[in-house]
Amino acid sequence: MKQLWLKEWREQFKVALMGLAGMTLVLWQAVRAGIGQLEGLFHGNTVGADGLQPLISGDLLVEGAIGCGVFGLVLGWLQIHSESHRDLRAFLLHRPVERLLVLHSKLLCGLGLYTLAVGLPFTGLLVWVLIPGHVPAPFEWAMVEPLSAVFLLGFTTYGAGMLAGLRPARWYGSRIFGLGPAILAAIAVFAAREYGQALAALLATGGLLYLAIRGAFLTGGAYEDQSWPAKLGLSLTCAMAGILLTALGMAVVANFLRGTAAASYKYAYYTLTAAGQVYRVGLNGEVLDLDHHPLINPKTGQPVKRGEFNKTLAETRRTDVVFEKPTPDQDRRLSHYNSSARYFIPWRVNDKTLWYWLPDGRLASYDGGSRRFTGYLAPPNPSEHFWVPENYYQTYFQPNPQSQVLVSRKTVYRVDLEARTVTPGFTTTNEDGIGGFADGHTGGNMMVVTREAIRLLDDKGGVEVTLPYQPGWPQYSTVQAYWLTGTNGYVVAFSPDERMNKQAGGRLSIQLIRVNPAGQITRTQTLPQLPKAVVADNVGDACALIFPPAVRMTIEWFADQEVPNYWDALSAIPALLCVGAGWWQGRRYHFSGGAQAGWAVFHAVFGIPGLIAFFSVQEWPAREVCPPCGQLRRVDREQCDSCGGAFAPPALKGTEIFAELMGKG
Repeated sequence: MKQLWLKEWREQFKVALMGLAGMTLVLWQAVRAGIGQLEGLFHGNTVGADGLQPLISGDLLVEGAIGCGVFGLVLGWLQIHSESHRDLRAFLLHRPVERLLVLHSKLLCGLGLYTLAVGLPFTGLLVWVLIPGHVPAPFEWAMVEPLSAVFLLGFTTYGAGMLAGLRPARWYGSRIFGLGPAILAAIAVFAAREYGQALAALLATGGLLYLAIRGAFLTGGAYEDQSWPAKLGLSLTCAMAGILLTALGMAVVANFLRGTAAASYKYAYYTLTAAGQVYRVGLNGEVLDLDHHPLINPKTGQPVKRGEFNKTLAETRRTDVVFEKPTPDQDRRLSHYNSSARYFIPWRVNDKTLWYWLPDGRLASYDGGSRRFTGYLAPPNPSEHFWVPENYYQTYFQPNPQSQVLVSRKTVYRVDLEARTVTPGFTTTNEDGIGGFADGHTGGNMMVVTREAIRLLDDKGGVEVTLPYQPGWPQYSTVQAYWLTGTNGYVVAFSPDERMNKQAGGRLSIQLIRVNPAGQITRTQTLPQLPKAVVADNVGDACALIFPPAVRMTIEWFADQEVPNYWDALSAIPALLCVGAGWWQGRRYHFSGGAQAGWAVFHAVFGIPGLIAFFSVQEWPAREVCPPCGQLRRVDREQCDSCGGAFAPPALKGTEIFAELMGKG
């Protein structure tokens, strides 16, 4: 075992050094980019907060995943390719050592070199982040999870590279199908909501690749000689590659059929101009009045263009009212484990001081010059926490000028960042409570909604108007306020809750309340029902029929999307066709009954991707006509599967030395 390790170490050490240098360069560039973003932030540039914390920087994670993936793939392939010469491979495998021990020696040495080459730069980055004065952003140990998932991703690509070197197939064929699980694992690493889900995907794909590698190494790549777990692992590996190929073909066909003009989703909505006039934007983007007449530009006599119309709209604030707000820890779980929003949300930059919302509802400040933590800002009541407005763009610091108002469950606070103080504006009762709050990205007016009232606030947090919340919650759960120009006052729109409106048979309509500057209601108005939102085309769903129901339901569950049931029923048709095609091909090559049944189940589950795997892993020997029965028979079997006859002896050429003796015997 020791000699095998030394051999692998000596052969692949140079590759590991190149991987170490490449990964160090990638991480160093990410650190420099973060420093550059901080400098740009102080010059008024729009900067994403995740770039200031390298551990969860989106660019670093993507670049790190590419680097780890390529390095692992090359390392795994070179470990096998360096022994591709037949004499060298035969010499190695005929040593008095079990083949499985040789394989495990390769795996341990290869993964050990990968761990050193990639783990050292990653550890160095973590140490650099932990030293105060380097990163002007919050840190918690859970931030290490995304980078560790990227690190483990290289294990799957390492297995894909090794399998590519072992499989006796062509490069442009199924030899690189081991990349299928690796690519799906990469998708899971970035798409999974929780770290445990990403680890489960990495473990599952890594286990399949190990089974496939083990079977190919022990049998020299011959599929028929492998054990059933190895066959299953290789078949599932190729099926995953088939899923990717099928999805790519589906995307190309859907894009070709759909064209560039069709939208995937159309809906209509009401909006108000600054003068208080109500218009409807139709399904195709046309602007109509309440009598369904198009809005005409008086200068041209033509329907007004959307760009011109948008310039006349009133300032508005919108909120979805929810009184049972999740706790800060529950709210953070709405973000993915590799998103900066799970750990902090950027808020303001004030005199080179960076302010972040933390998951516990406090504000944390960091000095941009020294890059050190400088303190917290929290409500005076320890039982309360600041809420993040629902219309807040959660990945960028808000530009100046900004509103300096925050809310908790019961109180609206005025914030003085220079003095680092919070002062209560108004406080509600426990029974009332705040269910919605909306402000502008660049300051301006605000809206606070409680169970009893709707308050419209100025940019300092002062109450301009107080209105009763009628019609009330929960039937009308969306509130939108409009600030009109001049002395026109305000308009408040109440939109029905979608679920409760459906239960009421769609009879709930949008209600408008017009309010004068003194806060008196001057008019109430019920708007006509809007047309239902429609899907512009079903090309994507129709093309997805090539995915069988099992695969479709898995994708829908993972993506948290619903597809109409009739598509699932129709998608069974291609799967059944694949079952028939696989059964027919199996009969041509005289598969056993168990093999036929197993492949039939496989095709029913995976459909077209399963059929791709079927033709990729199975060996298809030549066939020739059997003289006794005239049927095609496989040349790799001693007897004909149809009549049981043996191969005829080769014709004598007169040069056979022992032919006469064999005839006498």
